[in-house]
Amino acid sequence: MDLLNFEKIFRNKITEIENVNLGCPRLCSNFLCVDINPIDIYVLRYDAMKFLMYIYKIYKKPLIKHIRAFNLIEHLKNPRLFILLCYLNLKEKGTLELKTDNAWNPIHYIPNPLHILTGSHTDKDYHYVFTKAKHTKHYFIFTKLHLQNLLSPYFSIKLMKYTTFFSRIYVLAEKNNLKLKVNKKSI
Repeated sequence: MDLLNFEKIFRNKITEIENVNLGCPRLCSNFLCVDINPIDIYVLRYDAMKFLMYIYKIYKKPLIKHIRAFNLIEHLKNPRLFILLCYLNLKEKGTLELKTDNAWNPIHYIPNPLHILTGSHTDKDYHYVFTKAKHTKHYFIFTKLHLQNLLSPYFSIKLMKYTTFFSRIYVLAEKNNLKLKVNKKSI
């Protein structure tokens, strides 16, 4: 589904969006899934950042209760803007769920047997190159401290842990109720 069909169907009908899964090419149960290269036909074909900007500009109020973005933030050129857009679109006490690569794990930098099995490796600039899928460039790689600094002051971190043999970082954060003055023309 593309954004034009989404707008025709749902414009003026949406008062709240329970769950949004950004960067997920497959349909997930109980989530509105948004991905630039969807696999399932019911996934909204759109860029995650542009989707958040669109929702914010059209509805002019927070609509979303929960945003999930697994393996997405490292692919964005401006992760700080992404976090701000999540903050602006989440309702009071809304939650943000992130999962990203762990910068401290050497599996991301050195050739090893796992890369042969998964069909991936990093190039000289530490960007992932997938041989079984399209090239997926990593603009950033994060540590727990990076994520803490990126999420504050917008979010309170409820849970942060390593997953998948120390190779990924999982974060569950809740929206802080700050009164931010945002220049809407700049978004």
